[in-house]
Amino acid sequence: MVGHDMGAMTAHAYAREHRKETSHLVLMSAALPGFGLEEFMDFSEPRGGRYHLVFFQQPGVPERLIEGRERYYLGRFTGGARMS
Repeated sequence: MVGHDMGAMTAHAYAREHRKETSHLVLMSAALPGFGLEEFMDFSEPRGGRYHLVFFQQPGVPERLIEGRERYYLGRFTGGARMS
C-alpha cells in the first residue's frame, strides 16, 4: 500500500487496523500521527494547522482568488519558469 500527502494518513490508519491484509506500506510527504506533528492538522485556533489545507476547503474561495491567474499559481507550485 502506498500513501502520499493526506492519503498517507489514511494508508497508515488502514495498515494499523488491517495488519494481516497489509504486506508492505510506503508513506510519503506526510505528517504522521504519533510523531509530535499533530499541530499541523489542528485548526481549532486561528492560524492553527497548515493554512493551505483549510484554504482549499473553503467553498468558492480558491477559485475566486486563483481565477485568471492559473498559469502563475501552478508555476509557483511546480517550479516552472517565472510566469507573470
